Formats: sequence, structure tokens, C-alpha cells
Amino acid sequence: MKKLVNLSIIFFVFILHAENWFAKGIDAYNRGFIKEAIEYFNYSITKNEDFAEGYYNLGICYVKLGDIDKGILYYNKALTLKPKYAEAYNNKGMALRKKGDLNQAIEFYLKAIEADPKLVAAYINLGYAFQKTEDYDEAIYYYQKALELDPKNAGACNNLGTSLYTKGLLEMAVEYYKKAIEIDKNHADAHNNLGIAYEALGKRELNLTHTKKAAKLGNKDAQHYLKKKQIQW
Repeated sequence: MKKLVNLSIIFFVFILHAENWFAKGIDAYNRGFIKEAIEYFNYSITKNEDFAEGYYNLGICYVKLGDIDKGILYYNKALTLKPKYAEAYNNKGMALRKKGDLNQAIEFYLKAIEADPKLVAAYINLGYAFQKTEDYDEAIYYYQKALELDPKNAGACNNLGTSLYTKGLLEMAVEYYKKAIEIDKNHADAHNNLGIAYEALGKRELNLTHTKKAAKLGNKDAQHYLKKKQIQW
């Protein structure tokens, strides 16, 4: 029994070491030092080879550096160790989307929701993927699901507005763009999209108000639109 206790203590120490390196990796990543973060996350998995979070964060780092295939390999390892890892399914879906494989991305977003039905990011990503495949009804459905879980999500409001706009539901689109701006008054894309919707509705003054605001916030489409019309912002 004494040997078993000693082995348990050793294993516990290794886990603590892994988590210490992991915390250093998170800090480095948040400060923008991605390669340094990779070193720390690698240390974490050498201390504990079954540390799923270490592999998951390595995946995030490599995708951030543009090595999507390597990122996917690390997400796969995390999922092997932790089959119900919703965030890993979601991030693997995003990596696949970056590779242009929207159908497979959708599969992994759905797996993320199966693992965690309250993972808002997965619903938003599903909405975006269906929007890109021009299945706007499905996109609207998933954006609405995201907003049921997180009513103050400005990005979901903006994206839902875009899907509604594309279906020709302009007044409804306006309402969701306005909601996005109520949540985040500096949401440049929502201001730009609201300007576009107002233009389609023939509301020129409101169009310019929001397009100028979007341009001031750095939206390139709004800036290009105003430059083309020789309008200052």
C-alpha cells in the first residue's frame, strides 16, 4: 500500500508541473508570444502525456501560426484523450473551415454541440458555415439558437441580420443590426451592414450616418464606399 501511495504522490506532482507549464503557456499566448506558448505547452505534455488541454492549446497555437494541418493533429490528440471535448471539436471545425472544407467543418461543429449543447461559439460557427454554403434558413436557425443562449452576443446579431438581409427580409435585418450596435456601439461591421440595409430601403440619411460611423471605426468596405462617392467621414 505504501508503494501505491508514493506512486500516487509522484503522479500528482507531475500533474501539478504540467498545469504550471500550461499556465505559463496561456500567459505567453495572451501576450502574443505564440512560439513561447508552444514551448510551455510542450513542457506541459512532457510532464503529463494525458493532458488533453495541453494538446488542445498546441492546436490553437499552430493554427494561429498558419500551420493548420499540425493544429488539426493536436486537436485530434486532445479528442483521443478527451472524447467529449466540445471546444476541441469546435476548433477543429474552424480549422477545417480555414482549409475550405465547410461540410466537414459542419460535422465537427455538430459534434461540439452534441458534447456541450450550451457552447454558443459552435452555434455561431454553424450559422456562419451554412451562410457560406448559402443555406440561409439553417444559418438563421443556428444564429437564433446562439442568441437563445447568449442574447447579448453582438456577433450573432450581426450575422443573423446578414442572413435575413440576403433572404430579402430587410426590416428584420435592420432590427438585428441595431441590436448588435445596442450591445456594442463600436461594432464596425454592424454599422456598415446597417448602412447597406438602409440604402436598400431608400433611407439615404441613415445610410450615410452608419456608413460614416463604420468608416471611422476602420471598416474597409465603408471607407471604400465613401471614397468612391467622394464623401468625407
